[in-house]
Amino acid sequence: MTTPTRAERWGPTLPIASALVLYFFLTRPTAAPAGWGNDYEAAIQEAGATGRNLILAFYSEGCPPCTAMDRTVLGTDAVRRALAEYVPVRVNVASQPELARRYQVFATPTIAGRSSRN
Repeated sequence: MTTPTRAERWGPTLPIASALVLYFFLTRPTAAPAGWGNDYEAAIQEAGATGRNLILAFYSEGCPPCTAMDRTVLGTDAVRRALAEYVPVRVNVASQPELARRYQVFATPTIAGRSSRN
């Protein structure tokens, strides 16, 4: 019987460790993108006062697609310019489940809109 080499013993460990590091990097919490609020009621008030419509970005903590959306889409200058006529607000589905049910959010990230006239 031969003794396994170091590469044979540790071979599977490197891909598993790399996957774990990547997972934790992608799921670490991020700050809200610039220009996005996180208070739904305040956003409703602002939308009503200014006559602008509301854009809601539903997310959940530890959601890799949500984190990627925050980093690569919602914070970009192009999106900020496109949403200049809207009141953008991010909604955490874990802390506001009733709001997620009202907007029929079944998965995150989900983008929804609301008219200021509602």
